[in-house]
Parts: sequence; structure tokens; C-alpha cells
Amino acid sequence: MPRFAILHHITPADAEKPDHYDLLLEDGDVLKTYTLWSFPSVGVPATAIADFDHRMIYLDYEGPISDNRGEVTRADEGTFSWIIRQDDMITVHLQGQRLQGRLILEVQDSEGGSSIGDASVGV
Repeated sequence: MPRFAILHHITPADAEKPDHYDLLLEDGDVLKTYTLWSFPSVGVPATAIADFDHRMIYLDYEGPISDNRGEVTRADEGTFSWIIRQDDMITVHLQGQRLQGRLILEVQDSEGGSSIGDASVGV
């Protein structure tokens, strides 16, 4: 079963992006990544911003991010299964330490429109 992690990303005061949560969903050899502005709740739709794919190392990583981009701490982790996987809507069933149940994401691209898109791998 694929793994997921939710990382609390604390950014520097002068960062372009404020503090947020990164939802990482294992998809083959990459992590599909979505920015969430607050910690999600199961069963309640959350707005998510599609971000670039991250490396698998982030499933287990906590600590500083290179280039003075802040630090991440684990907010939840576990396994998941895909229920709905569309360009503007994702639903997964989480079996995490904190969250168990359906997580519903209304997906937007970084400009505020709807789109998952495939971005390059790297962090």
C-alpha cells in the first residue's frame, strides 16, 4: 500500500510562501505534493495547491530545507489508497497516526486554477 506524509513546513519570515502543510502521496518513484494552508480534516473538503513532485526521501525526513527555505516537521504519516484522482479533485482514504478516513482535496494549480499537472522532480 502506498505511503503518505503530511509535513508542517515552517518558512522564514521573508519567504514568498507562508507556513503551510505539504501533503505527500507516494506515486511510483515520486511523491505527488500538495500545499495545504491548514492541517486537514477527514470528510471536509480542503483547498490544495498542486506543487512539484518531491523525492521519496521526504516521506521520512524532518529538519531544515536547503537554501534557507525553512524546516519541516512530521504532522502525520501512514498509508493510503486512491479513491478519486481527477484534475481538480482528489479523494484518498488515509490510515495515518492522526487521520483515518477520506481526505477530499479540491485541487488548484499555483495560479489558483484547477489542475494537477506533472512537474519536474526535485527539491
